[in-house]
Amino acid sequence: MRIVRRGAPALLLLLAGWLGGPALPAAQTAQQERLPARTDKLLIVLSPKDATAKVFLAIADRLDLLRAIPTGKGPQDVCIAPDGKTAYVANGLDITVTDLEHLKAAGTLAPAHLKSPTSVAITPDGKKLYVGARGSNLLLVLSPAGQVLKEIALTDPATVAIAPAGRRAYVASNSTQSVLVVDTVTDEIVATIKTGRQPRGIAFTPDGKTVVITCVAHDVMHLVDAATNEVKATIGAGRSLQSAAVLPDGGWPSPSRAMCAMQASIPTCRWLTCAAPARAKSRTFPLARWPIRSWSAVTALICM
Repeated sequence: MRIVRRGAPALLLLLAGWLGGPALPAAQTAQQERLPARTDKLLIVLSPKDATAKVFLAIADRLDLLRAIPTGKGPQDVCIAPDGKTAYVANGLDITVTDLEHLKAAGTLAPAHLKSPTSVAITPDGKKLYVGARGSNLLLVLSPAGQVLKEIALTDPATVAIAPAGRRAYVASNSTQSVLVVDTVTDEIVATIKTGRQPRGIAFTPDGKTVVITCVAHDVMHLVDAATNEVKATIGAGRSLQSAAVLPDGGWPSPSRAMCAMQASIPTCRWLTCAAPARAKSRTFPLARWPIRSWSAVTALICM
């Protein structure tokens, strides 16, 4: 799960339903004949089963489906351009460029060495895309138009995330139990963070000082000092932590410092786990009222 808001820092718009507030049911009505306004809050759900990016409009306590936009086969991850106008979807073979103003596919990026991309992230200035290509063991640095700026050899790049300031990209190497840190100016690897087994989720506190890394097979969250790249706390947190996000303010148990990770019991997504570095402990909330059940059917949630 990844959550991003158009034109603002990342926030968990939909956590109210998860943490005891009203759930946000997805409307079962026909697609709406309207295009989103700049002030609208949108939720994008990637569905590998039917190869679409479903765009929902979030209104109070409900979600209205606006449109299902075709993607390539097996969409895995998505990122939003800083201006909120474009989304880039990593598919099994290529990158689908999606026009969010008109809710339609706008093109495809398919550089020569892009094999099995599973993650994509964009810098805050919108000038570079970082794509983890697991099939070719490369981190590809692309322009938004698809020009290859650099190819960085890297084993099994499962997840890519850009720090809030935009100067560092963090790449989870799934099979080497490490997260590699890339300087986005030189596009060189500058540090390696050793982690538990199968690092997957990567998120940041709003001030950029702490990196949150979740490990699928080790069932822990690492809290990493972004200045030193040292793990300053490791928190046990249930089973199979698939992703991470950070509450910008509010939430349990400490404002501006709550760490959240989706915890999955394959094939059913069942729990949300929250933790705080100051208390070095976690708390788990059931997701029984959340309308999305299957982890295999939904791999990304994006709130713009």
